[in-house]
Amino acid sequence: MVSVDQAYMVGHMKNADGSINNKNVVLSAACEAAELFQCMMSVNQKLEDWQRFNHTLEQHLRSVECEKSMI
Repeated sequence: MVSVDQAYMVGHMKNADGSINNKNVVLSAACEAAELFQCMMSVNQKLEDWQRFNHTLEQHLRSVECEKSMI
């Protein structure tokens, strides 16, 4: 995730009069959630890739063991 200076973010969330800008708070939270979701999907895809690789490797090893037992 993107790391931003805390003072900048607090200032970004305020209006010129010092009140909280709810729109910016909501947009910031939505962006953080979207980034987190994107990271989770990437990790999940990598996990699925590794699981497929592992499954294929196990199938290959079983096949080789089966061939050895037939000899």
